[in-house]
Amino acid sequence: MTNDDLIDAAELGEQAKRFLDSDVGLSILREIEHDEAEAVARLADTDPTKTGEIMKWQVELKAAQKLRAKLRLLVTIGENAKQAWKAQHDS
Repeated sequence: MTNDDLIDAAELGEQAKRFLDSDVGLSILREIEHDEAEAVARLADTDPTKTGEIMKWQVELKAAQKLRAKLRLLVTIGENAKQAWKAQHDS
């Protein structure tokens, strides 16, 4: 990665972190947690012979998990970019 790429990634990670720490971000994370819990509960309660319904709740659960992971990944990429930038400039 170029120096500019590292700076861009670090800035994006910081923005993502600030967003996740904001009222809006925390509200979205709570909504994701709610969606995950609802999907798990529905999966547990669904008749095992109703494969279409099971697949629907599996998709809902996976979508919530992926959204949370993507938001956290932005933060991690930013932190890694900061460390890489610092390592390049400390040597």
